[in-house]
Amino acid sequence: MNKYALPELSDNVFWVGIKDWNRRLFDSLIPLPQGTSYNAFLVKGTRKTALIDTVNPGLERELKDKIEQLSELDDIDYVVMNHAEPDHSAILTKNICQNIVEM
Repeated sequence: MNKYALPELSDNVFWVGIKDWNRRLFDSLIPLPQGTSYNAFLVKGTRKTALIDTVNPGLERELKDKIEQLSELDDIDYVVMNHAEPDHSAILTKNICQNIVEM
């Protein structure tokens, strides 16, 4: 597993997103000459842990590795999706968070 620098944005709030330098087009319309980023955050509370958004399909392994640097996957209690497009929800279809039952 790679070791990543994971910025702590606030107490126990970590950016676990991914920079995608290879993406060149958004919604088949908007050029992305410098790629894009997929913002995802791990929030570790005193009793519960939440993952806010995920990443685009194909980048799940890196997200999983980043989360595992901070917490066990089984310790994620909630996944918050801002909307259902793949760049916010791809992890759910890949069963990375298998033990999450409350959504």
